[in-house]
Amino acid sequence: MKPRPAALSVLLLGLLLLPSGSSSQEPAAEEVAEADTVRFLPVGEQPPFRQEVRDGVRHELEAPVGSIPPREITVASGTMKPNPLRLSLGRPSAAASVPRGEGAIRLLDESGAPWTTVKRTGEGDLFVLLSRAPGAPTWKEPRALLIPSDTVHFPTGKLCLVNFSMVTVAVIFGTEKIALPAGKTVLRDLPAGSETVFQLANGNGKEGLKRFHAGTLQQAAGERTLAVIHAADGKAPRQALRVLVHREPAL
Repeated sequence: MKPRPAALSVLLLGLLLLPSGSSSQEPAAEEVAEADTVRFLPVGEQPPFRQEVRDGVRHELEAPVGSIPPREITVASGTMKPNPLRLSLGRPSAAASVPRGEGAIRLLDESGAPWTTVKRTGEGDLFVLLSRAPGAPTWKEPRALLIPSDTVHFPTGKLCLVNFSMVTVAVIFGTEKIALPAGKTVLRDLPAGSETVFQLANGNGKEGLKRFHAGTLQQAAGERTLAVIHAADGKAPRQALRVLVHREPAL
């Protein structure tokens, strides 16, 4: 007996509504897009160079435990696959993917043990600045500061100046004078192909300001510059503060 036309229509409609086997195995486009990138920039001073002579040959010794951040970390956040990264003082790490929006970013050390946790309060690509905690002898419990790194908040042709120290810093940038509080950031135009005066000082009312950096900043077309003021955490430093300047293409 031939199926009735109405029954055939119901059968065809049911087949159309069945989920496709191939689409269930592929990630949805919105799932791929719902991720931001994060890079880590540890700042501080390298420990003194040490070496020993064995069989007439000089060998560099490993840095004392805790004197530098872990050389290798794993970034774990949400349900995304953990990302292994290398860390080096004064250099931004490669980018790791993290779920978009608020949440915790857990960092594990070389052994896989928890090192520190960074809490996000919004969405967007990030720089995570890391340093020793104030007065701490090691990197066991670092402090962190999150800086937007997407090209909307940190576009081409800009200087992003961050005060990652614990005190207010006096800044001369070109002809502008800025009092930059601890933990704060300013964004300024930095024209390509020309030098801009850049001076930094700190101090108190009794002793006055003491300059700890004097120079110029410049960058090429298509670049942006990140300048991070941080504590000089070496042994008996001559200056209490230092600045790290990093130029990069704005991609």
